Amino acid sequence: MRRIAFIIAAIIACSLSAQADSVSPERFVRDHKSGDVISAAETAISRAAQNRKDIWVLPLAEINPIRVYADRVNIVVVMKDEGKKEAGIYVTRTISSYLPTSDDEWKFTHVKNGIYLYERQKKA
Repeated sequence: MRRIAFIIAAIIACSLSAQADSVSPERFVRDHKSGDVISAAETAISRAAQNRKDIWVLPLAEINPIRVYADRVNIVVVMKDEGKKEAGIYVTRTISSYLPTSDDEWKFTHVKNGIYLYERQKKA
């Protein structure tokens, strides 16, 4: 009986993991409150600056980001990195006077208050 319960738990865990991996960044942002995503991104960048291993908090932890870094005072949450191209979620902070603007390197799509999806062509 324990073995069956263990197998069922493993199947459920794999299913939940696959669901999290299959959620697009756009759907993720649309399904969560702006304040929750912004707060999680601010916590992640703060913890990364402290070299902590437990960077991710909910709701961002649900989608397994690759890394986080600052762009000026704004926050970049990398969801996909293919060498010279990366994509993910870009969070503008209320203290920032810099609003993201698309150019040759960055492409932004506004989703909702303070949150954008981005694609970046990294320079050599």
